[in-house]
Amino acid sequence: MVCRISTSALIRPSTLKNLLITTTLLSSRMQYPLLKLPFSYRITYLASSNSSSNFFSVFGVYLKLIMVAVSMNKSRKFTAFIFINVLLSVFCTIANAQIDDGGDDIYAERPRIFSVGVVAGANFTQIDGDSYAGYHKIGANFGGIGYARLYRHVALSFEMLYSQKGALSNDVRYSPIDSSTLITRYDVALNYAEIPIMINYFDQRKSHFGLGMSYSRLIGSNESMKTDPHYYIDFNKYPFRKDSYDVVASAQMHVWKGLFFNIRFQYALSPARAYSPPSLSRSQKQYNNLWSVRLLYIFI
Repeated sequence: MVCRISTSALIRPSTLKNLLITTTLLSSRMQYPLLKLPFSYRITYLASSNSSSNFFSVFGVYLKLIMVAVSMNKSRKFTAFIFINVLLSVFCTIANAQIDDGGDDIYAERPRIFSVGVVAGANFTQIDGDSYAGYHKIGANFGGIGYARLYRHVALSFEMLYSQKGALSNDVRYSPIDSSTLITRYDVALNYAEIPIMINYFDQRKSHFGLGMSYSRLIGSNESMKTDPHYYIDFNKYPFRKDSYDVVASAQMHVWKGLFFNIRFQYALSPARAYSPPSLSRSQKQYNNLWSVRLLYIFI
């Protein structure tokens, strides 16, 4: 099987070169190089007819490309992540067209291309870069989820969520810039509309794990502090950014029929804000950092 994919407008050549210049790799699970990158920036994939046995090789290269993208400057990260996920999606789609899956579908006994469901749970969050530590802020995480089957054990998932993030501390401590002032409480509440997109691998029992990225749009924020004696900070001078891009890793355990138990880790690639109050921060840039525990129900 041979397929060629043109990358004309997806990503600038210099960024593509940084992503794929080293991806002509040989794997012990494959008899052929996985990816080749000629000067024309076309990708040629060669695989045997039994390419299902090569999934872990493909996923290993996917992880390597993700790491390359993370190391890029922030203006190119989003384009790089989109390109990587589209590349893997196209690969899986072509493989699916060439190979007779056989057996049962990962979602149901009858093959199904698309599945949708609902998800609800809680975020346990903190903000890296402030003067506090610990996932003490608890927020809601709920919305809808959909799966698009790409191959027998591979599916693209997309979600539309309401997600609450932030930080919380009731520890009493002195202000970093004024040793006579005690900070008795600090609270940040950030409300986002979020769209995660992930590539998922399913086992025979429908449990699955995924890796991808998420785009979030800030729809509301509140920041407050209690001190003794009273100390005023104008938090409007330190606004949170409207857009956020995160890397996401997720595991879903099949419980019963369409019910799944989900644990997810999420970390921001872009700072939640570029400038922070000096009396509350150990770094100018701050990043959202969270774990999520949720229940999913897929209508199958």
